[in-house]
Amino acid sequence: MTEQKSHWFTSQIVLSSLIVVLSLFTAYISYERSLASSAQLRQNTAGLRELMLGTSAETMANATFQSDLSNYSDAEFATDEDQQLKYELRYSEELSADIEANPDDPFSDAYFAEIFGPSDEHHDDAELLFIAADGYSKRGNALQQIILITTLGLGFVAWTSVIKNERHLIRIVFIAFAFMTLGYSIYLFTLVPVVG
Repeated sequence: MTEQKSHWFTSQIVLSSLIVVLSLFTAYISYERSLASSAQLRQNTAGLRELMLGTSAETMANATFQSDLSNYSDAEFATDEDQQLKYELRYSEELSADIEANPDDPFSDAYFAEIFGPSDEHHDDAELLFIAADGYSKRGNALQQIILITTLGLGFVAWTSVIKNERHLIRIVFIAFAFMTLGYSIYLFTLVPVVG
């Protein structure tokens, strides 16, 4: 009875089924890895774009602040009202609004939040995109490891098909190893990190 079970385990039907399952699983994992790689590239590209926009917005905000600071100082030290008005007309909308809201504190936190807000938003978005890209990178690496293991399983099956004697010990061992690689690959797939 045990001999018949062993013979069934090493039969061409089991071998063929194992080839099909390992091949389909490898193809599916390869497809998933391709999707992860593509998503990583998209997230990195979008992150770099947001970082560039944030840097540009920060440069503009710094220029606005320097201009406001210079004009405010010049207006404070102006000797007559016409000269003072000339500098005050050069204030940014943000500084004018802040002076109206806080006459005693023209460069309040609200002012800085207003002019540097767009830059901070772009930088925050860039950080989130880079975190997502890192997640897709980790997912892709985990899937690549599974591909290596399933390919090893296919190698065991390939060697098994060379051995014609279905009861040969090496054939039995290689089929067992192929099943183990399949089982281990499925287990690893359950541990692959999901992004999003």
